[in-house]
Amino acid sequence: MRGKIFALIGSPGAGRRTLQRSLTHPTTGIASLVKIPSSTTRRMRMGESEGNPFYFISPERFEREIKEGRLFAEGILKHGERVAAPIHQYEEELSRGWFPVIDLDLEGAKKFKEQFPDRVIVIYVRVTDFSTLWRRVRATEDIIGNQYLLLEQQDQDMEAYADFTVNNPDGELEIEMAMGEVRCYVLDIVNEHSKAGFISEQG
Repeated sequence: MRGKIFALIGSPGAGRRTLQRSLTHPTTGIASLVKIPSSTTRRMRMGESEGNPFYFISPERFEREIKEGRLFAEGILKHGERVAAPIHQYEEELSRGWFPVIDLDLEGAKKFKEQFPDRVIVIYVRVTDFSTLWRRVRATEDIIGNQYLLLEQQDQDMEAYADFTVNNPDGELEIEMAMGEVRCYVLDIVNEHSKAGFISEQG
């Protein structure tokens, strides 16, 4: 397998999904980066379609594919819906020399590293202003109760585990500077490992 997997981790509201969309955008992203939709048991919402942003499957099929080893790195979305990644698609894209990008929590990143040793590069999108992060995630109900007390410990754990940390003081509210740093870091790695030699940014 020639490619690498970029795993974006961070607290809810840190901006990792925004970074993923920017990196894999078909016209303004970085060449050779791809987004592989995960499978989920949640229902499709208005404006979504099959494969955007997920493959929508039944709980029965989800369970079967987990047992068969076709899905891995299982996680839980809001309200208890299950989500997991299609292992064969990652294997295929890596073998072709592509670079998948996925946003994960810390446990998901660990599962990816277990499945693909030496193929996963973890990028921590770190919000440095916890008060701003707290207000943002409370507004979206991603964090409730006393979980604010866990933010500092989560920050230390993610920074210790990551291969690269980018500071993003206000999360998605002001992400442009962090986006530029991540693009430079990712582009250097893509250029170094791409089977096609030097690959420039698109657009």
